[in-house]
Amino acid sequence: MPTLREFKKRIRASKNIASITKAMQLISVNKVRKSQETTRRNTIYVENLQEMRGTGSSDSNLGIFKNFVLVLAPQRGLCGSLVNNLAADLYRKAKLLGPETDYILVGRKAYLWEKYINRKALAFFDFGLSLPTFSKVRPLTGLVVAKVLESQKASVCILYPKFYSFQKVESTYEPLYPLKTPGSLPEDFLTDEDPNRITRDLDLYYLEGIIYQKVLEAYLSENAARMVAMLKASQNAQELNQDLTLIYNKQRQKEVTTEIIELKGGVASDRR
Repeated sequence: MPTLREFKKRIRASKNIASITKAMQLISVNKVRKSQETTRRNTIYVENLQEMRGTGSSDSNLGIFKNFVLVLAPQRGLCGSLVNNLAADLYRKAKLLGPETDYILVGRKAYLWEKYINRKALAFFDFGLSLPTFSKVRPLTGLVVAKVLESQKASVCILYPKFYSFQKVESTYEPLYPLKTPGSLPEDFLTDEDPNRITRDLDLYYLEGIIYQKVLEAYLSENAARMVAMLKASQNAQELNQDLTLIYNKQRQKEVTTEIIELKGGVASDRR
């Protein structure tokens, strides 16, 4: 049985852990609120672009000879099983897609993931710990658009943590390109430019917007997962502190009772 001093150290450590996890939870809550508002505004922009592009059937994947996979990983850990789930999904997808696929890795946790794809990544990007702005993400979107323009028949997919709710954040694999075939321009739409060039530019703007949208969702998912993980960690630390305090009080009462009995026995023997 540990001594009372050791119990005090454990109780103090559990209180410190609870304070740290509580602070990290509040920081994550603040980041989630900011990212939710930014994601909502960007969603309106992407939906307007999609409406301008029109609707239609998806382009055929026949003839595609180059595949690109964009992987969005968290910047830090302490977000439950999110990092491990993304890494496991990347490993499974890499085995299915084969060695002809190029990977673009985003996030500090993705720096060590080249071992899962068995080849050197096409590029790494690190947007820092703050909410990513479009100017920060522009090099990433520019690279993807350049690769799409370079390869006439290319497909772009993304692996990222998708936010459903605070209790549900899942690793998701989605196709981004080829985009849906845009509808024709209105008959009263007058322009000196080639209509095909306009629709092509709209496709590229839409691709940039949807990539930024996924980056925002990944940031939101990471902080939401960390918020829930820190909430559970705080609750566990508080329960541990209560259990240790109860054991400490019982042990102290036991020692006090033993000392009283010994003292009383000593006084009784002296009287004899």
